[in-house]
Amino acid sequence: TRRSSDLPLSDKIEHSRKLIQNQLQYLDTVKSRKIRMLSNFRLSQKAKAILLTNALAEYQIEYAKLLFDPRIMRAETTESRAMKLPYRINFLKMALTPASEFGALFSKNYPEAVIFKSAAKFYMMTAAQQSLTSIYQIVQGKVKGKLREKCLTIYLLTNHDRIDSSDKVFEEALLDIKDPLYRNLLTAIKETVTPGTWAPDFTLPDDKARFVKLSDYKGKVIFIDFWYTGCGHCAEYYQFQL
Repeated sequence: TRRSSDLPLSDKIEHSRKLIQNQLQYLDTVKSRKIRMLSNFRLSQKAKAILLTNALAEYQIEYAKLLFDPRIMRAETTESRAMKLPYRINFLKMALTPASEFGALFSKNYPEAVIFKSAAKFYMMTAAQQSLTSIYQIVQGKVKGKLREKCLTIYLLTNHDRIDSSDKVFEEALLDIKDPLYRNLLTAIKETVTPGTWAPDFTLPDDKARFVKLSDYKGKVIFIDFWYTGCGHCAEYYQFQL
């Protein structure tokens, strides 16, 4: 049996196309089964709306992960990008419609699906490297009301450490978001990303099991990196970079 890496380019593209088709068919099957199963359950209208919205949103999340992985997209050839283009356009045309507004607001997956959809739209608009700030702005204009505040909060909580000028983005979000729960979460995170913020004093054991406090090094430049010995890249970094 020939390995896929030994095939001619045209055969590799066809192999990739069939693989994507099979994966998308599997996602369709899983989604249909979940919806049929939920329709047979005796649930309250609100519970059913949440679970149905979760199933529909999960389908779009997995679809987006398959086609819009930024690591794969950056390494794509022109031929591979052209092969995937119809599938990507189809995803952007796909409506992200919740079972109800209540279902969207209380769904675990729906806000994440909104974020994935926004990121996919950004990738299709520009070939430039991912800009998380731009994706935030797309999320900002995609939904309204309480759901919008929830989506923006989740996006910032999960991506704040990778957004350029995140302190300014947090200031903008806090002017925009009114829900006290979301404001408290964002305020707490903002205090950790704003330059000049005091670090909390903590105590940890060193390699000789002696407890060391951060404040013991007050006035000095401190480099802190949390890692564990099972992480190969971490070990290489300490072996060859430091």
